[in-house]
Amino acid sequence: MRKHAKRFGGVEPSSALKARILGLGVDDPFTLEELFKDDRDAASATLDHLRKVARLKVIGVFRVAGEANHSMARRPASAGYVLSGDGSTDQLAAAIGRLMKGSHDFVRPNDLPRLYRQLVEQWRNSLRAQIRYLLLLEAVEELCLAETQLWYFQGDHEWMAAQSLIDEHDRLLREVKGWREPRPQLPRNCRPWHGRPARDRRRAVRPGTSVAYAG
Repeated sequence: MRKHAKRFGGVEPSSALKARILGLGVDDPFTLEELFKDDRDAASATLDHLRKVARLKVIGVFRVAGEANHSMARRPASAGYVLSGDGSTDQLAAAIGRLMKGSHDFVRPNDLPRLYRQLVEQWRNSLRAQIRYLLLLEAVEELCLAETQLWYFQGDHEWMAAQSLIDEHDRLLREVKGWREPRPQLPRNCRPWHGRPARDRRRAVRPGTSVAYAG
C-alpha cells in the first residue's frame, strides 16, 4: 500500500471507502453534510460556497440555452430558457453536468475535506465528480420544489427556467468570485513577552503595556 501510494502520489482508499465513494447517492450514500462534517466551520463555509456555485452552474446552462434559442429563432417571443429531458431531476442534473462550462473549477481538490485530499488521484477525481453531481442534483430539486423558477412541461418534454432565475446569474457570479477559502485559525500565543524585542524583555514593563510608551 505504501509503495502504491508513493508511486501514484496519494493514499489508496480502503475497500469500504471505495464502496462508499462509488455508492454515493445510491445504496449507502454519503450525504454532503457527512462528507464535510470533519472540518467543522471551514467545511460548512466551503459547502455553502459550493452550493452557490452549483446553483450558478444550473442557471448558466439554461442561460446559454436561452441565448442559443434566441439566436436561432425567427421570432424572439418563441425562444426561451429550455432544455430537453425526460422529466427526472437526476437526468437533468447529469445533463447540466455535461453542458456546463468551467467544470474543472467546480469542486477542486482543495474543496474536498482534508481527509480526502490525500487520496490517489483516480479516487480523488471520482469523489469530486460524485460531489459535483450531488450538488447539481440538490440545486435542481430545490428549484423544482418552488415550481416558479424551474419546472417540466410534459407536452414538449422540456425543462423551463423562469426569467427571475436567469436574473440571479450576475449577482451569484459576483458572490462566487468574491469568496475566499477559510483559513485555519492559529493558536493564540498568550505569553506576555512573545513578539517583543529581546532588549525590551530586560525592561520592567508590565505585560499589556505598549512598548512605545514605556518609559
